[in-house]
Amino acid sequence: MRHSFKRQLSLSAITSNDLIGQHHTRDDIDKLVMGFNVILETPKLRDAIIDALTVGLDLKSDIGREGMDYWSMFVFGSARTSLDIDYDRLQNLANNHAALRKVIGHGDLDGHQQYGLTTLKDNIRLVTDDMLSEINTMIVKHGQKYVHPYSKKSTLTCRADSYVAMTDVHFPTDIRLLFDSVRKVIEMVSHLCKSNNVKGYRQYKQNRNKLKRLMHKARNSKKRNETATKAAHQAYIDCAKEQLAKAKMQLDALKASGVLFIQQTEIEGYQQYAATFISQIERRVLKGETISHDEKIFSIFEPHTEWICKGKAGVPVELGVKLAVVQDQHQFILHHHVMEKQQDVHIAEDLLVATESKYGEIDSISFDRGFWSAENEAALKAHARKVVMPKKGYKSKERQAIEDEKEFIKLRHKHSAVESGINALQEHGLKKILDHGIDGYKRYISFGIVGYNIHRLGAIALSRHYRSLQKQAA
Repeated sequence: MRHSFKRQLSLSAITSNDLIGQHHTRDDIDKLVMGFNVILETPKLRDAIIDALTVGLDLKSDIGREGMDYWSMFVFGSARTSLDIDYDRLQNLANNHAALRKVIGHGDLDGHQQYGLTTLKDNIRLVTDDMLSEINTMIVKHGQKYVHPYSKKSTLTCRADSYVAMTDVHFPTDIRLLFDSVRKVIEMVSHLCKSNNVKGYRQYKQNRNKLKRLMHKARNSKKRNETATKAAHQAYIDCAKEQLAKAKMQLDALKASGVLFIQQTEIEGYQQYAATFISQIERRVLKGETISHDEKIFSIFEPHTEWICKGKAGVPVELGVKLAVVQDQHQFILHHHVMEKQQDVHIAEDLLVATESKYGEIDSISFDRGFWSAENEAALKAHARKVVMPKKGYKSKERQAIEDEKEFIKLRHKHSAVESGINALQEHGLKKILDHGIDGYKRYISFGIVGYNIHRLGAIALSRHYRSLQKQAA
């Protein structure tokens, strides 16, 4: 039987001392646990989060065994990204960390309740980025009231910026990507032959290693003359074509014997990638052509990866997708947007409109020069009282006067605080995205944003807890 939440009496009895003791701590997991406890202490917020997951997931409750409840999915998914850990470490914490187990409803006598690695992976991956975006809005609204519970001021001072959230890929070269494509075809076809008892493809490991040796020779041939370079690349291409032809023969044999396999579409995709890279190598090395940027593919496993040059010192290129975030004056991340094939200047208005629709009136918002355009500035002024967006290039006297205003300068100086928020996001799991595919990428990002805001909420709660202990000691 799957439950939405473990409604135990022990949950309502959890205190700060139960979770972290009376000793001063600065560890990230304690702040995260305190953030979850703040949510538990607010039944209205807790139930709203569980309801959002219940409606979004709509999983069967009668599954013949005890399934992971919705609250545990949310806690473990947020902890994984916020603590920047893999599933193996998450499994260890889920089964052994007393404070983390308390916030999901396990007491001291529940040691028998253990979580398997596959259980954690399969359940966490069910949560979507849309659900997490809705939950993040709930948490931020509660956090804003938690900071100033008696304040009547509801307007926001925001700042927006973007950075590259990297994908987990190696540096892309066409000869390496060709090897990856052919390798996957060889390995998948050999697995199909073995599982269906089809002979004729036993030496796939030797074929793969032969291709790899030729790849290294082609890579190192750049140090020699042009003739040697072309010869090495031609030998590499010929070997790749030969391996693809062998794999096709085995696939035809499998189909002729009546074997149906669900991997056909995936194999065909890798074959198409291989054909593309063979063509690009021939054009670039053998014919001396220049491959345009639009034709290039930067990863066959993470095809959403982009080649991004932001002009940072010492960082000529970054591989990933740009992520735009909007932060408020309390350091909560209000809204985020994954910028697929987009630049800063394209999304400025959308960021503000989306943030306003979630949180209401925005008093001011600041951007850096990358977001500036005359159209953006005019559109943003219809949604916020003060828009701080420094102009690129030459400034007229009128424009310089605007940027010399006292409030403009003050907000522009405060804008740099968003860089601290971005650094905190990167330290809490969003520097390199480990999940695969664009859906996994977005889900990982959303879990990271939610985890960051819960961590921020816990940091505030922990600070108050220590101040109360100091008063008691005095």
